[in-house]
Amino acid sequence: MKHNIFAPFRAVIFDLDGTLVDSNEFHIDSWDRAFRHFGKTFSYEELRKQIGKGSDNYLPQFLTPKEMNEFGKELDQYRSDLFKKEYLPCVKPFPSVRELFEQIRGDGKQILLASSGKKPETKHYTKLLQIEDLIDGQITSEDANSSKPAPDIFNAALAKLGVSRNEAIVVGDTRFDVEAAKKAGLAAIGFLMNKRCARPAHLPFIATPPICLQQVGIRPRRGLGEFRCNPPLLSVFQSSAFSCRTASSTPV
Repeated sequence: MKHNIFAPFRAVIFDLDGTLVDSNEFHIDSWDRAFRHFGKTFSYEELRKQIGKGSDNYLPQFLTPKEMNEFGKELDQYRSDLFKKEYLPCVKPFPSVRELFEQIRGDGKQILLASSGKKPETKHYTKLLQIEDLIDGQITSEDANSSKPAPDIFNAALAKLGVSRNEAIVVGDTRFDVEAAKKAGLAAIGFLMNKRCARPAHLPFIATPPICLQQVGIRPRRGLGEFRCNPPLLSVFQSSAFSCRTASSTPV
């Protein structure tokens, strides 16, 4: 018997990058190029570990306070322009997102997008996914004082949705989504991708290992499910094994 994973909730809050669209590797590559442009070099692994944060929390992991003051804003703008020009047109949606959203809306639930990215990217992804008519709004880093892993974006999402913390659940792909959800008092689902999912062949594979989710103090019980995406997104959410582990759990 299959269960509706979102049954206990009135609203579902979705991250975008790496969750609904295959963009994480493009972000890593654009950060690498931006840092090199300003004379800074970091390994892909170092850059990868911080993906999921907005630039306000990403840059301080690599630049000193002095460097932040001297060229932090310029580097951020350079990276943003580079990503929009060379990478954004290459981002592909993960399969069956619209079908999943139609199912959620058919159950009478609200859907909101909550991203650490900027508004132009979020707007582009919404059109790419063809979900403009299925969502109740979008929250980006520009709508909050601090991006993930701070809870500000999810707090703003709750205010926009008009629901309480125990009536909403977060779906994200990085430890920072889960950490931010925990700080906001929300249940969360850690969405893990594997090598069989569609990715540009020339880019290295990245996955968020379960240990990352455990490090922020959240286990699979109490509202968090962990799974890898082999079939389309819709069928993953409909699977009985995953639904049983999550729908019956107590929100974080």
